[in-house]
Amino acid sequence: MPDLKLLIEFPTQIFKFFGNSNSAFLFLNFATIFLMLYKKNNLLKNIKFNIFDSLFFLFSFFFFISIFLTQAPFGFVEYSGLFSMYFLFKFFQNKEVKIPNFSIHLVTLINLISIIFYFNSDFNRLFGLTNFNQTLTTYPNLWALILGLVIINSLPKQRFFLTLTSLVAFFLTFSKTSILCFLIVFTIYSFSILSKKTYKLFLKNISLILIGFILSIGISNLKEENNFAINRLQNTSTSSVNSYNQRFTFFNQSLDMFKDYPLFGVGPGNFKALQPTYAVDFFTLSNHPHNLLLKLLSENGIFIFVTFSIGFLLYLLVNLKRLSDPSFLSVLFVFGQSTFDYNLGFSITIILMAYFLSKSIKLRQRNLRKFYKIFTLILLQFIIITLISSVAVIESKLNHKNMMFLESNNSKILSIKYPNYWAFNPEKFSDLSRFDNLKIHIDFIKGNADIGFYKNLLKDVIAKTNINYNFLVLSEEVPYALKLACNLKLYQEFDDLKLAYTTELGKLNLKQAKENYENFNCN
Repeated sequence: MPDLKLLIEFPTQIFKFFGNSNSAFLFLNFATIFLMLYKKNNLLKNIKFNIFDSLFFLFSFFFFISIFLTQAPFGFVEYSGLFSMYFLFKFFQNKEVKIPNFSIHLVTLINLISIIFYFNSDFNRLFGLTNFNQTLTTYPNLWALILGLVIINSLPKQRFFLTLTSLVAFFLTFSKTSILCFLIVFTIYSFSILSKKTYKLFLKNISLILIGFILSIGISNLKEENNFAINRLQNTSTSSVNSYNQRFTFFNQSLDMFKDYPLFGVGPGNFKALQPTYAVDFFTLSNHPHNLLLKLLSENGIFIFVTFSIGFLLYLLVNLKRLSDPSFLSVLFVFGQSTFDYNLGFSITIILMAYFLSKSIKLRQRNLRKFYKIFTLILLQFIIITLISSVAVIESKLNHKNMMFLESNNSKILSIKYPNYWAFNPEKFSDLSRFDNLKIHIDFIKGNADIGFYKNLLKDVIAKTNINYNFLVLSEEVPYALKLACNLKLYQEFDDLKLAYTTELGKLNLKQAKENYENFNCN
């Protein structure tokens, strides 16, 4: 269906932007600052505070210390989203936001289109309204998160068709973490409604979920000749096993970082920058440990970790008697996903979490003058972080420098503070992770490149591709390696890599991508 594919291109770009891009976070930050300054007088007249505001003040205080003590440039952008979430949370607390009725029909229509597009596509997971192009910029987990929130909030209102289409699309993402978290949340919800003896509602809900699951498996099996759906859910598919194992490698690396830097961590966002030195089993990089708590622990240290943990436990205590509240269950769902991923790394999730937190934190609030000053102080910190983020991102774009590299005029101080740290230096590619940011090699490669080094690098990429590491096969790293082989006229390595790559794409049933690269040759 070429017309449908063309139609999907536009939402694909929107989805990429609002997924996890730096530009999306900066846009969110500036929009939040503008909203706060524009509505400040009105907010200050009506705004009230409780213990969660005190905890966030502590969080922001320790965050600033961790920035200046660890000289971390990368984490400004993603952590600034947590500041956005706080201010949007205060805004939603004082402003009633009603979701229009037409959105119900719109979401239902989107679900139907995405299911039809999935059925006619050549990939085996539903990525929403995105023309999945073998890059990790379009996450099925993010689409599953959004759909999970829709289902949680539509079940109590018994919106049959909206819930059913959302369930089918949700299960077709085959996001194991999302499905498990949804089942846990649904169990809590069921326990609550059964305690009220609403058995009829429970039977309706459980029947609807079973129908949605059966339909999704049926659609998947009609589309595929293999049993990809069942294999993935049973954790027996190659990509599923690799993804699962990688998570625990990241967990261990984050714990090792915490042991080395327990007080203030390795610096906000510096997990990726330091990860190569902690990689023992294999070099597969990630921007984060795939666990929110471990991310805070490794990058910000014990103080922020304890502050966040206390806040979350208080949140649970506040809602112990409101287990059927969809807003509370929505927050649990997102947090549950964040124990095996990092969904607050998406700008759209920040907005959703701020909304659901404002609806589910039902504590008495007070007008305390000292908190107005604290509120203004946090806003000032947020503005500073956003401005620094903007400068860092612009400089990164202008100088073709990846933000994961730490720049400093005094490398000796850095080497003392971070003995295992590697700074950005185009002349020392051997210090880079061997399987990440291969584009940098292409951007900075010189005519006197070390051919022996690159032959060995490409052989390692081929070896990793042959055993299907997701971050090689599904990201853009292998295409960059192919271009690198072409540029260096390493034609044998190019042929071997192309064969390994197309073989793995075939195993993942990515037919269009496989055909594209089978026809790709060095010019």
